[in-house]
Amino acid sequence: MGIKAFTAQLLLIIILAFAAGGCQKDERLNSIELPPTPLLSMRERWGVITSSHLRMRSAPEPQAEVLTTFWNRREVVLEVLSQSSRKANIEGREGYWYQVSYDGLIGWVFGGYVELHGTREEALRAAREAR
Repeated sequence: MGIKAFTAQLLLIIILAFAAGGCQKDERLNSIELPPTPLLSMRERWGVITSSHLRMRSAPEPQAEVLTTFWNRREVVLEVLSQSSRKANIEGREGYWYQVSYDGLIGWVFGGYVELHGTREEALRAAREAR
């Protein structure tokens, strides 16, 4: 049997298999159950700094490397990416650590000095009013 005849027979077998429904599955996915995570359960995705200075750190802990410090930048709006699983108490303030993005930099800030908002527009409005 030549290569052309073999290819034609193989193609015919594949066509018949699909036509007979041998490769069909009629399973329908009605819903997907995802485990709860801090990111999926957060409603507020934007934050405004409420302190005269706030350090962005490499990890959600006070001893972590400082990536940058926001000095007198109460008008800064941060995009909140996620939050820590537990609250922390720093300098008498209780709050979560938030992983944030600002001007291409991603790091962690202590939430005791951040006011959360549901939309960027709300956060920008609050930042303007805080000046």
